[in-house]
Amino acid sequence: ATASGAEIRGPEGVGHSAVLDRGNVSSGANVFELQNADGVVLSHLVMKGAYEGVYAGSSSDSDGVRIEASEIWGNASSGVYAAASNDSWRVVDSVVHDNGTYGVYLAGADAEVVTEVVGAEVYGNQSGVDLRGSGALVEGVEIYGNSQYGINAYSAGAGTEIRNGEVHDNGTAGIYASDNVLVEGNRVYGHSGSNDAGIRLVGGRAVGNEVYGNYYGIDGSGEIEGKRVYGNTAVGIHGTGSGSIEGNVVYTNPVGVKVDAGVLGVSVDIRNNLIYDNANQGLVINYGGL
Repeated sequence: ATASGAEIRGPEGVGHSAVLDRGNVSSGANVFELQNADGVVLSHLVMKGAYEGVYAGSSSDSDGVRIEASEIWGNASSGVYAAASNDSWRVVDSVVHDNGTYGVYLAGADAEVVTEVVGAEVYGNQSGVDLRGSGALVEGVEIYGNSQYGINAYSAGAGTEIRNGEVHDNGTAGIYASDNVLVEGNRVYGHSGSNDAGIRLVGGRAVGNEVYGNYYGIDGSGEIEGKRVYGNTAVGIHGTGSGSIEGNVVYTNPVGVKVDAGVLGVSVDIRNNLIYDNANQGLVINYGGL
C-alpha cells in the first residue's frame, strides 16, 4: 500500500471478524506491505498465513502507522515488522502470537506497543517484542511464552521505556535492556531455565519492578532500584558489572545479592537494601566494591 492516511477497519461487534488469510508463507508474501504510506490505520482485523503480517522495509518510510484491536498470528516470519525508516508506529490493544520469528519488530523512532482499552498480548513467538529505535515505549502489555526474549531492547535507542507490564514464562530472559532503557513497574516471573533471567541489564535502569520465580531475578549491570525480588531459584540480584543496587527488598532466594563482576575496575554500590530470609547467603561479593 502506498496511500497515506488510508484506514482499513473490520467489524467491531462480538462474534464478527475480518480475517485476512494470505495462504502463502513464502518470503515476500505479506498480508500488508507498506511503501511511503503515512498515517495508515489497520483496525479490528485478523492477519494470518503470510510471511509477514504487516511489513515495512528499510526504504518504506511509512510513519505514524497505527495497528489497533487486531489479532496477528501464524505468519512464518513476523507479526509486525517495521524497519528503521518507519517512525511513530503504534501497536495498540492487539494480540500478536505464534509467528515464526518476531511478534513485533519496531526499529523506527518513537514506536509503541501499548494497552489503551483492553489487554494487549504478545505470546508464542521466538522473540516477543524487539525494539531498535529511540523513544520507544512498551506499556501495559502481557508478554509470555516466547521461546527467546519476551522484550529485547538491547539495541534500543535513548529514551526507551518498558513500563507496567506482565512479562512471564519466556526463554532466555523476560526483559533484556541496554543502557538507553528504563524498565519500571513490571511484574516479571517464570524464566527458570539455567542462567535465564527475569530482567537482564547491560547498563540500563530497572526501578520498582516485582521479580520472582526466575533463575536470576535480575542479572547484569546498571541501576537496580526499589524492587521486590524474591523466590528466584539461584540469585535474586546478580551484579556482573558497574552500577548500583539500592533500596531493594530481597528475600527467599538461595542467594539474595551476589556481585560477581570479575573485571578489575568494576564498581558496584550496594546501599539501603533489605535482604533477609535467603537460604544460603544474603550478600556475596566476589569482585567489585561497596
